[in-house]
Order: sequence, then structure tokens, then C-alpha cells
Amino acid sequence: MSRTALTVQSVTHAGTTITTANVDSANGNSFPNTSGFPILLYMNNTSTVASVGTVHANVTIDTSLTVPDRLVTVAGGSTVVAGPFPSSVYNQTDGSVYINFTPTTGVGLSVFTHGS
Repeated sequence: MSRTALTVQSVTHAGTTITTANVDSANGNSFPNTSGFPILLYMNNTSTVASVGTVHANVTIDTSLTVPDRLVTVAGGSTVVAGPFPSSVYNQTDGSVYINFTPTTGVGLSVFTHGS
């Protein structure tokens, strides 16, 4: 199954209206992390229950120590911004960052950078 890709939005000096996408509860989401600019993940939870986002790390150091995934908790009725996501730690083989949420109800996501 393919993850649902999020589009990286570029924030400008004039301001940017950020659009959100729903969490893919079945397959998870991904976003490209190859622009060279820091990427931030905006998470909005409209439900009353906290949701935990798991950002998957993809690195082993010293041949056997696996870097743990980053867990980001978004309380019910809250908005959280997390990042950046160093490519050397979080990029998967396709150059994307993978994220899954539990539970997924009411969680909207946006990914943005400051642009060039």
C-alpha cells in the first residue's frame, strides 16, 4: 500500500494560507524532504482525544544502535508544529519522511518550508 503524500507548501513574506490534509489511517502519510530547506509539520487535532504521530527514523549508528522514531503528541483540540527533520535521520529510501498517527480521527496535517 502506498502512503498518502503531503505537498510541501512554501511560506512567503506576504503570508501563505496553509491547507491541511486528512491523516491516511490505513497507509500513513509521507512528505518529501529534499528541498534543502527545513521542513515543518503542522498537526491540528479537532477531536477531544489526544493523537500520537510517529515520525519514522531510518538510521543505525555504530553498526547496531537504531535511532528511535520521534513521537509527537497532539492533545485533543490542539495544534502542534514539529520539525525540522534532518534527512540523515528521517529520510526513507525514497527521500520522504514517513508518519503515522494513532488515533487518526480529527487530525489534519500540513507540511511547509520558508522557500527560497
